[in-house]
Amino acid sequence: MRKKQKIVNLFHDKDVYQIRYVISITTEEDINLFWDFISASNNPTHELIHAFITKFHNFALSFIINNKAMFFEIILEESDDFFYFTLWNQKVALAFKSCMYKAPFEFLYDKKKSVSNSIS
Repeated sequence: MRKKQKIVNLFHDKDVYQIRYVISITTEEDINLFWDFISASNNPTHELIHAFITKFHNFALSFIINNKAMFFEIILEESDDFFYFTLWNQKVALAFKSCMYKAPFEFLYDKKKSVSNSIS
């Protein structure tokens, strides 16, 4: 039995909630299901989250169309102050990070794992 909560995001926020979501992406339909899930579960008036998810949705659709056999996971975690979005695939993470150059979001990258984004 594990005594300590496992935190997936690279920010290691000890206040992250114990519930996290893992979304597996392989097709355009998966991206659209992710969009529906996020739209329904978060406050749509939070402009930064909406802007980020919109940019990611557009990126992911393009990426999936151009990389048919690509599989990746999105891990969502939250705390009272932050929304953490982790891409669990090195190729996808690097492509998204370069796509988001100069975006108003804070990113951390781990060569072995993923890219994490923090939105407050």
